[in-house]
Amino acid sequence: MSINTKKVAFYTLGCKVNQYESESIKNQLIKIGYEEEEFENKSDIYIVNSCTVTSVADKKTRNVLRRAKKMNPDSVVIVTGCYAQTNSKELLEIEEIDFVVGNSNKSGLVDFIQDIENKKSKILTENIFEERKYEEYEFATLREMSRAYIKIQDGCNNFCSYCKIPFGRGKSRSRSLDSILKEVEVLTKEG
Repeated sequence: MSINTKKVAFYTLGCKVNQYESESIKNQLIKIGYEEEEFENKSDIYIVNSCTVTSVADKKTRNVLRRAKKMNPDSVVIVTGCYAQTNSKELLEIEEIDFVVGNSNKSGLVDFIQDIENKKSKILTENIFEERKYEEYEFATLREMSRAYIKIQDGCNNFCSYCKIPFGRGKSRSRSLDSILKEVEVLTKEG
């Protein structure tokens, strides 16, 4: 099957940041010839953008990953997001998962997919605390009714005892003002 006919399906759990990033990755894949498919349909690649804010989110992620492989046993199933970042080794024990890509590598997911046949490792996560600058994403233009979302910051420095977000997203990093304003202009032009 040529790359021009490959189908990709997304399932995004969690926050608006995950939704924004999934939309950006989807837009980039469509630009290079992938076709978006509904998650419940047969697809060549399933991408699950995970959340880990609660144990319920972890369980839901695992269930969705298993369901993807059942829909197409020949598909490539990729998990990314906060649960992938914090629990990569645990996720690799689930036989239905082909690749684990943590938040520390999520912005390079499109390149990863384009070169997937050459991958020797099933896991791609790095120490999230080594992230020193904000990772730019292509503008996502995710809209919910009359709203558009603009990601301006990632991570958190608070390390509250009840929260895993700093471990899934790293320390706080802000987007440049120029980049934010450029996205605002694009969204304004699009109405």
